Order: sequence, then structure tokens, then C-alpha cells
Amino acid sequence: MKPDRLRRRGPELDARGLILLLHGGSINSYAAVGDGRMARGWGRTRSIQDGIWASAAAHGLSTWALKHSMQGWNDDKNPSPVPEARRALEVAKDALGDVPIVLVGHSMGGRTAVRVADHKSVVGVIGLAPWLPRSESASTLTGKHLRVAHARLDHECGLSKMASFLKDAERTAATVQIEDMGLDLHYLVRRSRWHEFTVRHAAELTGRNIE
Repeated sequence: MKPDRLRRRGPELDARGLILLLHGGSINSYAAVGDGRMARGWGRTRSIQDGIWASAAAHGLSTWALKHSMQGWNDDKNPSPVPEARRALEVAKDALGDVPIVLVGHSMGGRTAVRVADHKSVVGVIGLAPWLPRSESASTLTGKHLRVAHARLDHECGLSKMASFLKDAERTAATVQIEDMGLDLHYLVRRSRWHEFTVRHAAELTGRNIE
């Protein structure tokens, strides 16, 4: 994987855990992910990374963000972002060793995170307004922890649209917690609340102090 695909922040040699951020995208698009103003999914995830890495580092966590090559999910059986997420997990293992990894995904990134949650280093998934349709399987979350934050004004990936998936996850995952972020949108306008949610749960999950 090219170094410019993984944007790294925070400690590495002495990291006690890793937050791997996975960005949103489109249902169907083979267009390249750019760095400009139109890179909405990647741009938002860069903003999340910039907003959390310092506080995550205070907990000993490194914060990486993966930039996918294409903007779309494209195929439920062989989705475009999933192989790249799996490669990023292997790069992380080589770089950091056997530290616990928390996958954090916004929108499409939440679905990507669920697909690769069966990696042995992954301890949990944090979904920020995640895209988790009824058709998505929760089987990869067996023994893992799921945290989901949703916005009441989200018409793209609202809580009702992921209700079936969450019901399955409650039967499969070790723990499931859902948090209402109030009158916010899919685009996470009240950023500080989403940042605090992410770091709080990532620190909890990597510390394995879970009730």
C-alpha cells in the first residue's frame, strides 16, 4: 500500500492501540478519491482525524486515516474499499505489532469497518452515522464490540435504516451501544461531540475496560 494512502498521526513506537479511520463515499462510483473540495468523504475523515488525534494520543493511541482509491462501494459481494481496508490492517500490524485496533467509520466507512472487523487485531467498531443496511451481515462482529452514534436529522443513514442490522448485531457482538447525538445531520455538523464520542469509546475499547 502506498504511504500516501495512510495518513498517520500520534505515537507509533510506544502506541498501546490504534484508531483506523475509514471514510465515506457513494453507493456507486469508480471515480478516484481526490484531495480537493469535492472529496467530501475523505475530507470529512481528514477533519475527524485532525480533531481527535491529539486527545487520542493522550490515551496512547495512534490515529490513522485510510484514503481509498475509489469513491464508491460499487458491489455488495466485492466492495471496492474492503480489500484496501484489509491491507491497511496488515500494514498496521507490521508497524505497531499486536496492539488492539478500533475501526472508526463514517457513512460508507462504517460498512467497510464491519466487513473487516473479523481481523484478529480488531477489538471493536465505532460507526459515526454509519451506512448499515438490512442486507449487511453482522457475523464479522462475533466477539467484537460495536458503538454507533446517530443523528436525529440524518435522512441518509438514520437509525431506522440500520435497525435490522443492529438487532442482528445485538445477537452477535460482545457488546452493542447506541448513542443519540441529537439534532445533527449526516455531515456531523456539531463536530466536537462526535470527536469526544470517538475518543472516549476508542480509549475504552483498547483499554478492554468494558462493562
